[in-house]
Amino acid sequence: MAQNVTYLIGAGASAKALPVVSNWNHRLEQFSHFLFRIDTSYLKEKGIEKDVVIAAMNNLLKEGINHATIDTYAKKLFLKNSHDSIQKLLSLKHLLVCFFAFEQIRIRDFHSWYTEDENRENKSIGYQLTEDYEGQREQIDKRYDVFLATLLKSNTLCLDKRVNIISWNYDLQLELAYYDYNNNENPHTKLKVYPNGYGNNKNGSRIIKLNGTAGLFGTTKGHETIVSGTEGVYFPELDVNFLRPKTRREITPPSLISLLYVYSNFLSGQENMQPIMSFAWEKDEVSIKAVSLAKRIMTKTETLVIIGYSFPNFNRSIDKQLLQLLPLDCKVYYQDHKDRIEGLIQRLNGLLRRKHNMK
Repeated sequence: MAQNVTYLIGAGASAKALPVVSNWNHRLEQFSHFLFRIDTSYLKEKGIEKDVVIAAMNNLLKEGINHATIDTYAKKLFLKNSHDSIQKLLSLKHLLVCFFAFEQIRIRDFHSWYTEDENRENKSIGYQLTEDYEGQREQIDKRYDVFLATLLKSNTLCLDKRVNIISWNYDLQLELAYYDYNNNENPHTKLKVYPNGYGNNKNGSRIIKLNGTAGLFGTTKGHETIVSGTEGVYFPELDVNFLRPKTRREITPPSLISLLYVYSNFLSGQENMQPIMSFAWEKDEVSIKAVSLAKRIMTKTETLVIIGYSFPNFNRSIDKQLLQLLPLDCKVYYQDHKDRIEGLIQRLNGLLRRKHNMK
């Protein structure tokens, strides 16, 4: 392996387990149907106002579906910059956090969400999947398994010291895939992911998630954002009644119930926890630090491997900042569908300060 290899990954890297943009509207509608079927009294016991959550979600879906993508709708809310639009943007982030948890739950686990015991398996699964989308049949895109098998050191189960990853995804695919290799340690700390729920590894981070992580939340204390997580494998487990850390080594996927609880409290004005996920145009404390760490990595990169990333317009400003820091002799490899690769390389060349050795 060459020295200092950086992987830049986008949504295409998770496409066999998570919906790409073209499938989002359909999948969000399925998520709304899914929540509607959950027993109301069960959610009430957990402190979740089901009707309030579904009403807010359907309102966002109704408005969002009139835009080209969810990102477009989010950018519009951001630019309007009114109190109402800011609250809607925060609500949209909470919705997306819950949605990504829904998409990454193992399909067999859906049975426990339904109250109908009779023919439960037949009733709960069929409506969720479409012919062109496998989705929850695969909790984890299998390509991450191969990816980690290649990059992890056998003696430590850490990333090879010559490898860094910069991701535009706020999904949990890397963390969930790592669980199959090491279910005794927290993936965020073991893989040195930023941001994480522990406030450490900032300067030694090896995986930088530019958009944050769906499932991390922050509260502001003075001028510092305190990042914590919900119940799950890579976050401190939270006591749902007090939203504070209980343990640090629970090995399960994030709890959708905990996420819905936070969302329900946000909608009722009882809680000011904000998702630690952002869009490229937002400049908050965590995202600024993430870009800074990514820049540091890019300046030392000798080989850049781009996987499943199409350099969308919304990300263009940051992508240009990062790519123009590459050393002039850096080699660039692009992995994507063969029908798209020529156009993607042209987009990439428009962001580089000079043409690199590209394959």
